[in-house]
Amino acid sequence: MPLPASLRRRIADYLHRGTGTRGDNDGRPSTAGAQAQPTPDRDTPRRLVVDMRAVAALLEPYLAATGTRPGSAGVAQVRLMADEIATALGLELSTSFPGEGIVLDIETLGLRAAPVFLVGLMNCPTREIVQLLATDYAAEPALLQAARASLVAAPLVITYNGAAFDLPYLQDRMRYWRLGEAQVGAVLDVLGRLRKKRGEWPNLRLTTVEEACLGRYRVGDIDAAQLPALYSQAVREGTMTPLTVALAHNFMDLWACHDLAALLTDN
Repeated sequence: MPLPASLRRRIADYLHRGTGTRGDNDGRPSTAGAQAQPTPDRDTPRRLVVDMRAVAALLEPYLAATGTRPGSAGVAQVRLMADEIATALGLELSTSFPGEGIVLDIETLGLRAAPVFLVGLMNCPTREIVQLLATDYAAEPALLQAARASLVAAPLVITYNGAAFDLPYLQDRMRYWRLGEAQVGAVLDVLGRLRKKRGEWPNLRLTTVEEACLGRYRVGDIDAAQLPALYSQAVREGTMTPLTVALAHNFMDLWACHDLAALLTDN
């Protein structure tokens, strides 16, 4: 769905207005939108600060366009083109993954035996992203069935720690609802390919690797521990708007995983 001209202007004004800094939790400055930062050597990716509030603002009209409201026990399908969002942020997709496949990233309401409320899928050849969002707790079975259809059809599923978390978690939730299991084909787990780098970075969290390899540093990203309360608020108040921050987090995870997989393939 193309962004309305009025929204494009509003986002452009937001991204390019004053870049006064404020202290972040780790002492690094944050800026509005995406701003290039100097780097110490030519081998280090140019550092770009991504304001997650701007990402959430860009995704809001896509969510609204689904016309789905919390409490309907349905699944909203938020469809967008990664290139269009990246361009609106003043960024570019680093490279393209050379082949067929989809990138998978899920968001849950806990780490064990809790519902899945968001499944993000990125088509590598087209770079279209579909975010499947359960509009109510009761919508999880429909969400899982929709996700399974895409996963089974994909020749390759690309994840970040998905072999250990995302895929087994989805299978567990499908068994819980007696939906059977998804017979997934080949899996490329980017984290598994990066474990030999463990000593080179402070940790192997996706955001750490994203900054080290892609030069993107997120500011204002939501913490996973906040998701249950956020989802409960959205369902209780009958508005999906609070969930745009979860969509933004999921979007960035999909984008980072895609670009890292492409870099691994290039190397």
